[in-house]
Amino acid sequence: MFALSLVDTLRLAFGQVVYYHKSHTQAATSLTRWSRWAKLAETALLVGVVIAAVGSAFGRGPHWATTTAVVGSLALVIFLIHATLDLETNARSHHVISNRLWHIREQYRALLSDLHDNAIDPAVARAKRDLLMAEVTNLYELSPPLTGRLFRTQRRVEGAEEEAMADREIDRFLPKSLHGAAEPASATTSNR
Repeated sequence: MFALSLVDTLRLAFGQVVYYHKSHTQAATSLTRWSRWAKLAETALLVGVVIAAVGSAFGRGPHWATTTAVVGSLALVIFLIHATLDLETNARSHHVISNRLWHIREQYRALLSDLHDNAIDPAVARAKRDLLMAEVTNLYELSPPLTGRLFRTQRRVEGAEEEAMADREIDRFLPKSLHGAAEPASATTSNR
């Protein structure tokens, strides 16, 4: 049997929340970027349709009518893909989840700080931890899925998930006083 302290479990949970917060933030950013590119492509193609239609209307030749049909078809394809994927709604969903995870992340940071400063009793910290874990679980159930592509990108940028939750990675998001947190004497008892 291994001994996992209350501070250890809080740090691990904090690290996981940080990881998923960053992942949902990246998903929202990526989807927003793709949506903007799709809108830009739609707009550019529609301008092309208008120009080709005007050229065709003034009898510039049969190539203008063909160009109008081709560019119009491309605009329709881009629009259908954009509408089908519903990029804005998905981006907004990831953004909302990211914001809620940021709030939970800050609650974990405050809980670690309070425990480190002996401002709260370990029993109170455990109760708060359990509430935060339930809130995170509910949030994950409501969150849109993170695609494999987003996780591959996240790992390439930040390292594997296990590395993202390693002590050195968790310390990146905590003040120096909580790095490798020296546990208060009352919090060193094993987690129940």
